[in-house]
Parts: sequence; structure tokens; C-alpha cells
Amino acid sequence: EFRRVLFRSVAAPIRIQFSRGLNPMSLDGNIRVTRAGAPADAPGIAFHQTTYDAPSRSLRVRFDIPPERFSTYTIETTSGLRTFDGAPITPWKITFTFGG
Repeated sequence: EFRRVLFRSVAAPIRIQFSRGLNPMSLDGNIRVTRAGAPADAPGIAFHQTTYDAPSRSLRVRFDIPPERFSTYTIETTSGLRTFDGAPITPWKITFTFGG
């Protein structure tokens, strides 16, 4: 279901585009962001989702506190994320590093 992630800078939101439309009600609690090297049971990084744009099937995630430059993070979805018609989305994750 995952299509791509576009990055600009540490202050810009992260844009995630999906191949199918999402049910916006399934977003809460089903997107997790962690910093590389954190223990598996560590709480996720504080963020808020600023926008889900249905026509482009994209989600923008913005950190509450901008991440440090050259830091590595993982964004993952859980099994609770659903498409617009209720079908489950296979959980996935992507790890990336912010530039300078």
C-alpha cells in the first residue's frame, strides 16, 4: 500500500502517499514514529498528523519538536490502519535519516 515518502527539511512535514485511499478515522494510534536505536518498547516520538488529503491519498506527519539534523527515524503503520472501504493495510515501516 505504501507508495513513497518525500523529505524537505527537518522543519517540513513528512508526506506519505498511499496507493489506496485511507479511512481517516483509522489513523489515530496506527502511525508510530521512533528514533533509531530506541528500545522496542520505548514510547513513540511525539508528532501530530497535520493533514490527510483524500484526493492525493497522502498523509502529512509533522513533529511537535523538529528532529535533530542527521538523526535517523522509523515510521511504521500498525494492523489497525484501514482503507476507505474498511480493508486492512498490511503493516509496513520505513527508516530514514534527516539531512543537514
